Amino acid sequence: MTDSIRQPLLTQKGRLTDPCWAVDDIFEYNKENIRLPFRRREWEFYQVFNEHFAFLVFYDHGPGGGRVGATLVDFDTEERVTCGKRQLFCGDSLDLDFSFSEPHTLKFEDKELFLSIGFDGRMRQLIVRSDRFDVELCGLCDTEAMAAAIPFARKSCFLYQYRMIFPHFSGHVHMHKLDYPLGEGTVMALSSGRGVLPYQSTRIWAAGGIQTGDGYLALNLGEDYGPESAPTENAVFLDGVMDKLGRVNFKFKSENLMRIWRISDTDRRVHLEFTPEFDNYEKAFTLVSDIRRHQLYGRLNGSVRLADRRVIKIENARFFIEHCGERR
Repeated sequence: MTDSIRQPLLTQKGRLTDPCWAVDDIFEYNKENIRLPFRRREWEFYQVFNEHFAFLVFYDHGPGGGRVGATLVDFDTEERVTCGKRQLFCGDSLDLDFSFSEPHTLKFEDKELFLSIGFDGRMRQLIVRSDRFDVELCGLCDTEAMAAAIPFARKSCFLYQYRMIFPHFSGHVHMHKLDYPLGEGTVMALSSGRGVLPYQSTRIWAAGGIQTGDGYLALNLGEDYGPESAPTENAVFLDGVMDKLGRVNFKFKSENLMRIWRISDTDRRVHLEFTPEFDNYEKAFTLVSDIRRHQLYGRLNGSVRLADRRVIKIENARFFIEHCGERR
């Protein structure tokens, strides 16, 4: 995607020029038009996970400050190791000034951590070095993605997000000199976001993938934001080609997120059950926000009907659901 065919994300009044979804990044992130810059949210989040572990890399900037770092969660031992930095009133030091598919390099280095996030237009690369981690991951961007520009009732609020599940990736994850193999069933996913969110919001993002007899099947699902007419991020990908879904419903017990989740859609193409096995729970309090984040890892079973009417069965796919509530 070249800059010459991008359109500005925001008008001069700070509103989305074109609320829509696309299979690639089609907008120029012109953050200078944001009407509430002190409430700006920007993030890059990568993760790889399988039945034994999840490794998360985060680099974000928000109203309550910024954070950069990595976390490894060992599902077998329930050990959780994090290395990074959280910074209040970070100013512009952790800004993300680029559009999603622009080549870029983000680097952070102090006495405890070296972290590099790079994209050369074809490959996305992560490098994490510390006294605990030795990680290098490369994901080939040879698939379609899910990009969605979503409006809210308040005109100055918006969310532009970009999701990708990588069928082709390689690398290694070491912690304490232990090797965490990236074997069959491992999923690598990217979530990028730019926006100004309402004061109170609950967000759900679900992603996973599995090799089937029809090819590599990946799902990206989310809670519907904004008005009824707002674009959604719901899609299924078969060998990297998107098949767009309509609105998706998540049925779960809010008092116990470890119970089975049931996922369906308004067009009756999705019939799924998610069984959580591990909850990577995090809560963060700052001077301006209260964030409670559940990152649930487990197994997905059910079926998805494609637009060409093929029905693909899903059995014990590795899957992830993030349930995040935020108040300011």
